[in-house]
This record gives sequence, structure tokens and C-alpha cells, in this order.
Amino acid sequence: MGLFNKTSTLSAKPAAKKNPNTMKPADLSETLFNMKFTAKQMGRLAKKAHSSMEAEKKKCKKAIEESNVEGAKIHAENAVRNEKQEISYMRLQSRLDAVVSKLEAHTKMMTVTASMGDVSYKLDEALQTMDINKITAVMDTFEKQFENLDLNAQYMDSAIGESVASSVPQNEVNTLLQQVGEEHNLEVSEIIGGPKIPGTKTGQPSKETTPGEIDSLEEKLRNL
Repeated sequence: MGLFNKTSTLSAKPAAKKNPNTMKPADLSETLFNMKFTAKQMGRLAKKAHSSMEAEKKKCKKAIEESNVEGAKIHAENAVRNEKQEISYMRLQSRLDAVVSKLEAHTKMMTVTASMGDVSYKLDEALQTMDINKITAVMDTFEKQFENLDLNAQYMDSAIGESVASSVPQNEVNTLLQQVGEEHNLEVSEIIGGPKIPGTKTGQPSKETTPGEIDSLEEKLRNL
């Protein structure tokens, strides 16, 4: 009985918790993998946003052809919004790829400090959530650590952390409407709000000579 009583008092050994300050290069391999995976996801999201932008531009063209003013403006706004999203995803993808490259190189040279391990641990947690704002916030800290290590990293803009504005600037909408009109030889001045020039296509001045101008020229020639 004494033997059994002694055995029953033994407790399970608690699992070792990962210490971010003692992370080794091997521990960073999972973080690097997640960063690469997230970068690829950002690339796919960028392509999806680009496809959506092109689809909205086609819908905008159709709305212009049907003289659907409100529809054309709505599709133009959607196209601009998707274009901004595409750029944002591409920016974050570029930042992730750049940090992965630098981290891989300096991990091999064993220059990863305890503070870098802490940031890597936090980044790994952020990557698991796929929260753009969290990832960007940790990326800012990551890049600051590289700066402290004299890596002279070239940073991309951190605009990805900001949500896309709900209202699209009108000048950007007008620019896209003008672009669609020029690509498909459509008149968009009424949609944009500018004066329509009689006898002209979008962005092209009139080159036709009126019958009155011809008669005037002929009369001047006779008087010479």
C-alpha cells in the first residue's frame, strides 16, 4: 500500500512554455513559414481585388452605354475601392517578403537577439489571427529592431493598417470614369458634370468645319 500511496502523489510534469526571449533559429522556422504563407495569401487577395476592379470597370462601361448615371458612379467607386485594396495587400506582401529575406539571412549569422526573439514570438501569434492591423503593428516593431541592428532596411508605407476609407474621393471617381470613356470611346462629360462639346468624343476637340466657315473661306478666296 505504501508503494501505491507514493505513486499516487506524483503529479504530471507541466509542459514547457515557449520563452520568447530564448528562441533559437530553429524556433523561428515556424514563424518564417507563417510569414511566407501569409505573404502568399496577401498576393492572392491582391489578385482577387484586381479582378474585382476589372469587373467593376466593365460594369461601369455598360452603365455609361445605358446612360445610367448613378450606376456608372457606383461601379466607378467600387473599382477605385478595389484598386486601393489591391495596393494595400501588395504593400503588406512586399513588407513580409522583405522581412523574411532579412531574417533568414541574419538567423544564419546568429545575429538574432533576445528582443528579436520576443518580436518574432508576437509576430507568430499575430500571423495566426490573420488580423491585418495586428500583423502591421508587429511588423513596425520588427522593422524597428532591424534598424537597431544596423540593417539599413528600406521600409514600405504602413498604410495597410488603416481601413479603406468608406467614401472615395470624387476626383478619383471622375478620373476612372474618364479612363473608361477614353478606352471605349464613350461620352462621359454629363456623368462627370462637365460641359459637353458638340460633335466630339471624350477628350477630343472638334476638327469638323461647318458649312458657314467653308462659304466664308470661298468668298475670301474670290476677293483675292
